[in-house]
Amino acid sequence: MIHWHCMGVKATRLSCGIFSSLMSPICTTWFAMRLFRVFETNACNITVNLHFSKIRIVAMNYFEMFNIPVSLEVHEGLLQQRYLGMPGTDENREAYLTLVDPCRLLPYVLELKGVLRPGEKMQLPHMFMMEMMPLGEQLFALEAAPEGEVLKFRRQMEKLLARMWAEVEPIGELTPEKLQELKELHFKQKYLLRMLERISTFASRDQVL
Repeated sequence: MIHWHCMGVKATRLSCGIFSSLMSPICTTWFAMRLFRVFETNACNITVNLHFSKIRIVAMNYFEMFNIPVSLEVHEGLLQQRYLGMPGTDENREAYLTLVDPCRLLPYVLELKGVLRPGEKMQLPHMFMMEMMPLGEQLFALEAAPEGEVLKFRRQMEKLLARMWAEVEPIGELTPEKLQELKELHFKQKYLLRMLERISTFASRDQVL
């Protein structure tokens, strides 16, 4: 599914025609052309003639693929129902896995809203980093700790992640202020997830031994 924005007019090419769209661009390709034709082989045929026009091609976002509003509060049951009714393509699977996983959903929504750029970094608050220091020391000591201690630390990290989410809930309307708050949460979450990934290496080590 592709969105075309032609000569200042927003339009969406779907399987059976052209419908208006208010979607903001995600990725854009500009090119000039004298004549452009589009043929639909399923439900209808469409021919578009443009003379020296500029066309902007924009990929449909994951929320539009599932026909649900952009939100961090996705109805998992509805999402699964619609996913099962879609073709089993890699793109559809990636969309589903992104929307169903809060850790992937948050940065995706922030990017859609233009708040987060790919590869962007953020200076975390000093108080947060001070709170993380003793946890980092514990993590370092866990390299030689028994499995029970490792699992205990993992649960501690998971509770901390849950507490962070509780501090920003209810999500409600995604206002500019709320989006900035969620952006900070995203980078804090990334910090903790890196610690959890480090713990996973301890588990792999124990399996090898």
